[in-house]
Amino acid sequence: MGPSITDEETVVLELQGLSSNEAEVTPNEISISAEAITTWNLPRILTSQTVKIQVNRHRLIQQSSYFCSLFEGNFSESTFKHLPIQWNLEIVIKVLQFIYGCPLDITSINFLPILEGALFFGVESLLLECEAWFRRASSGRGVASFQMSLDALIELWNFGLDHAIDFIPELCKGYVARNFAWAMSCNSFIDVPYHFLCACIEHPHLTINSEKKLCEALLLWVSNNGESSQCSLESSNGCYTDILRKVRISLLPLSFVAGKRRNFYFSKFADESIRSIFDLMKDKQMSPPCPIADDVFDSYRIRLTQYSERIDLSGCIQITPYFLFLSLVSSSCNMDPSSRREVFERLIKFEHPKWNCYPVSKELLSTMSFESVQELDVSKNQWPRVDAVIKCISMSFPSLKLLKATHCLNFQMKTLCDVVQNCPQIIEIDLTVDISSVIPARVSVISTSTEPYQGLENASYKMLKERMLSSNLTKLTLEGRTDINGKTVFNCLRILLLNDLFMNE
Repeated sequence: MGPSITDEETVVLELQGLSSNEAEVTPNEISISAEAITTWNLPRILTSQTVKIQVNRHRLIQQSSYFCSLFEGNFSESTFKHLPIQWNLEIVIKVLQFIYGCPLDITSINFLPILEGALFFGVESLLLECEAWFRRASSGRGVASFQMSLDALIELWNFGLDHAIDFIPELCKGYVARNFAWAMSCNSFIDVPYHFLCACIEHPHLTINSEKKLCEALLLWVSNNGESSQCSLESSNGCYTDILRKVRISLLPLSFVAGKRRNFYFSKFADESIRSIFDLMKDKQMSPPCPIADDVFDSYRIRLTQYSERIDLSGCIQITPYFLFLSLVSSSCNMDPSSRREVFERLIKFEHPKWNCYPVSKELLSTMSFESVQELDVSKNQWPRVDAVIKCISMSFPSLKLLKATHCLNFQMKTLCDVVQNCPQIIEIDLTVDISSVIPARVSVISTSTEPYQGLENASYKMLKERMLSSNLTKLTLEGRTDINGKTVFNCLRILLLNDLFMNE
């Protein structure tokens, strides 16, 4: 306990019946001194009807602009020895504890009340402490590290705008953008304000599995807010469906767009999307591919960030390796238009059948790395340069654990070996193909050619040992394939069991 203070330095803050839980307030009065703040009986204080706190006037003046203006200004309270405070008792206690140097435990539950208290009493150092906590908490990966509900973030967003606290809206939109899949799954997603939602979608860290998921989420939001007058007032030109323009319609699966043509809100975008998809499919047949104008580049770029854990390109038959590679390169570094054009020229070579002859392409690939990506779905994509795609995947997604390539007619057994060899962390591969309802289950024809994997069938035990020793593969799905025979199945089993066999040698 510090030295006693004189009467001239003392003021008594008087709080009455301000407990956050009025039902438990006891009809008693207690008097305490801030000089003994470390020994306070907080449970008793917080359930008292009247609390009188003796504090040092000068300490309050130094730490709080509220008390500074009150005690040193022309207010009548400047001469008072007793000062009533109409505020939540628990928050006043926490503010006083902070002013007197006690450690403050800020959580996702009490953050906003403490922030309000710091703002009301003008405790600048406490405002900085709140900002530092919120920056740390909202910068963590995954919602488990933050544990703040979407409802609370919406309340914080509105509070930050109303009180001109710039860091709050900035951090809120960054957190929701990085965890957008979580936000879409919350029941309160439809309550996200229009400008908040737009800011999240435009944020460079927006992380989604696919453009389809984003479109579905926005359609849900629009369908619940479409008739809202508030939404129309908030939008830039009074048209609430404008938010659907944030979707990169050229990257949607064709089957998904066709199914949404009769959707009231999406119908006007559907035809535009279908035309764009067919244009890309037309360009897909051209050699070399057509360059993308700088002003429309983003509308063709797959969304990838350092926080992406899953990428779903299934059914996007218009997405060529070129678009995938260009997205990876541009997402891994900031690119000006001139650099993008240079990269484009190099990637044309990557599309070339003899791409291995161009070492510059490999140099480009070495700059791309998204270590957080663990799942990739490229189902129903018929990419002619599968070997180039595998090389790209292995260098860009070093932590890839699951590859789903169902209904891919050109994904041969040799390609399987390439995947296992080049992606050492992969544990699951799904190469399922269509299973006809007429033909008995597990029967489907995808290819009658065995030439691409003839070498694998004749592979020696020594070759398999050399190629697959580092494999972590634990699950391989070949359901519906009829382009394999018993010998190929045996070799596939070798891939799965190889490490165990070698360990027992």
